[in-house]
Amino acid sequence: MVNQNNAAPKKDKLNQRKIAKRMGVSPSTLSRELKRGKVILLGTNLREVITYSAIKPQNTYVEKASAIWISEK
Repeated sequence: MVNQNNAAPKKDKLNQRKIAKRMGVSPSTLSRELKRGKVILLGTNLREVITYSAIKPQNTYVEKASAIWISEK
């Protein structure tokens, strides 16, 4: 939903508060998740494009969870 919003024309874009309401989460939860999943890519015109990737925070979670599991053995 966030990436679609970023690609939308300026007049159709939603702010984070409205996106959070549509998703049924608190605005602060959405803000933290966007911060965790922030990715900077190069666009077709070689300009930086800031976007969201759910893979990044998921990988971080898995790494931390496995580190805790290994240290408890």
